[in-house]
Amino acid sequence: MTSKNLNPRSTELLTATQMKGLLRLGDVVIPGVPARQAASTSGGGALPSFSESGCAAGIDRMLSYMYDDDRTAFQALAVVCAYAPTPLVRLIVAMANANAKFPEPLAGLMRMANLGIKGVVHSLYYSNLGVRLGEELTDSPLIARGSNPNQLPNIHQAIGYETTINQEAYEAALAAADAQNPRD
Repeated sequence: MTSKNLNPRSTELLTATQMKGLLRLGDVVIPGVPARQAASTSGGGALPSFSESGCAAGIDRMLSYMYDDDRTAFQALAVVCAYAPTPLVRLIVAMANANAKFPEPLAGLMRMANLGIKGVVHSLYYSNLGVRLGEELTDSPLIARGSNPNQLPNIHQAIGYETTINQEAYEAALAAADAQNPRD
């Protein structure tokens, strides 16, 4: 699946280098599936890679609710992934995933890395929030591209998962929770 990069070059919380690292890390975790392979395992549509999905545009939504130490650690990992060759990024992900094979306390560090990597990447990819459009996505990944080049792929339709989210209510709930439980 070849398409225009719908991800921002940088955000308020990620530099251009960190965004590059997030996209490389995301593409290792979620490389995407061509339509012909996806037809037998999902709703039939192609699954775009992490970077093709445009989902990294929502990273500030997630990072702004992280504890400062967690956010700083993720930003550092993103810088490493930006400069590391892809095989090294794959090794980092594989080591974090194989955390049970390491002795303590290294195993604990690998568990936290695994949780952080997969938590950020999977949450962004599968949230299906139209951050760039300001509304939930309704078009399929392949059909919408021809009519609107800025349309993000709809991951939920591609995997056959039908759901809706009231984005305004979700944002209000996040703001209310933040007001009730300030981090400082």
